Parts: sequence; C-alpha cells; structure tokens
Amino acid sequence: MVGNWTARRLLLAAGVWLGLAGCTTALPPEKVTAMGGPFNEALKDGYVALADEQWSEVHLGEWHHFHDKARSAMLGEVVWPDKVASRAVPDAARDEALVARERLLRALEGGARESAPLDAAAAQVAFDCWLEELERITSPTAFSDCREVAQAALAKAEATLVDTPYLVYFERGSDQLDPDGENAVYEAARAAYVAAPAAIAVTGYADASGSAADNEALSRRRAEAVAEALRTAGVTGSDIRVGARGAVAGASERQSRRVEITFDG
Repeated sequence: MVGNWTARRLLLAAGVWLGLAGCTTALPPEKVTAMGGPFNEALKDGYVALADEQWSEVHLGEWHHFHDKARSAMLGEVVWPDKVASRAVPDAARDEALVARERLLRALEGGARESAPLDAAAAQVAFDCWLEELERITSPTAFSDCREVAQAALAKAEATLVDTPYLVYFERGSDQLDPDGENAVYEAARAAYVAAPAAIAVTGYADASGSAADNEALSRRRAEAVAEALRTAGVTGSDIRVGARGAVAGASERQSRRVEITFDG
C-alpha cells in the first residue's frame, strides 16, 4: 500500500513537471542572470536550491512557492521574506519567528542588501526555509540547520551596518551640521534602525580656543544639534542621552570639534 502511494505521488509530480515544462512562462531561473544586482542574484540562486529540495521531497506546493520567489528575484523585483502569519507556525515558536523576521527586515531595509548582499540573501532564504519547517515538521530531530544558518548570516550582514562610534565634526565655534555631518548622522540613524539599541549616547566636544565654560556650552549645543538630527532622521525607539565634555586634552583641533554617537544595549 505504501509503495502504491509513493508511486502515485511520483506520477503526479511527473505530470505536473511536464505540464509546467510546456508553459512558456515557466522560465528556469537557474539559467538566467538576475536583473536586481548581487542581492537578487544570490536570492534567486538560494530560492532555486530551496525549490529543488522541495521538489525532491514531492512538496509540490512549496516547490511552486519558492520557484515563484526565485523568478521574482530574477526579474529584479523586491522579494520579501515570508510572513509568519502565512504559515501554521506552532504557538511555542511564533514569538521567536516574529522577532527573527523583524530583525531580518530591519537589516534588509537598513541597507544590508547593498552592504552584504550574499549574507543578506542567505539569511532571507534560510529564514523562509525555517518557517516552512516550523509549519511542516513535528519532530525536533527532523529539522535542518536553516534556523542556525539564518541567524549566522544575519549577524554577518548586520555587522556591516553597525560601526560605532559615529563621529560628527564641526567648524571652529560652530554648532551647525554641514553636509558631511548630516551624512554621518544618517549613517548612525541607519545603524540604529538595524541595531535597535536601548540607549544612544551623544557626547559633544570642543577645542581649547575658548574658556572652559564656553567650551562646555558649545560642546553641549553640538551634542543637542546631533541628537535632534537623529530624531529627525527617525530614531525614536532608543533613549538618546546628551552629554558635554568641553575641551579634552590630547586630541587634535579637528578631533576636538566633534560629537560622538555610541550605542548601548
């Protein structure tokens, strides 16, 4: 009886494959270079491999799903990781999956597609693989390493986006951000979006050209200007702590006229 059922599944799979092979829209993604750059190319290859795995196990619905995602990546479209709600994920694993997807989205939207395309694509494909397993597999020993691969690849991608401290430099006597300073704030804001730190320390400095009181006041105005720029750039989920150090011995004049942005937690 088991042998007959297996044979029927294989015949069904063969019939579906022949039907798809005759369809002009079913282009084989593995034969075509993706049009969306290195990230989409890696994403396409990853989904093709995942679809092939599903095909070998005669999971035809999953083969269609991942084949379609590979094709979309090949065509240069934005392809998102699967939603947790789209899968029958066990209650015990749902919160972890939701947190993992949110972290993945933060990295992707924070620039990981460009800064670490191979790792970002690997993280997305492995995350989708893990979700599929959560829905389908009941025995812990039957799970693959997709969850671990997703976590490791995502950590590598995130590392390319967070590199504190971020330094914002000012002209002598000024607390106004110039274009270079605005770019530095933008980079810090993007990193904060990815890392979601509990707190951000914004510490101002000044050179020794004024009195101690004036230098401390200037360094505070600089720090407050940077903190406000971070908020304007969308940093709202972290406690932004402003500090002022005034003039500190041992730094060059330019290094003294700075604000440091660091993450905590």
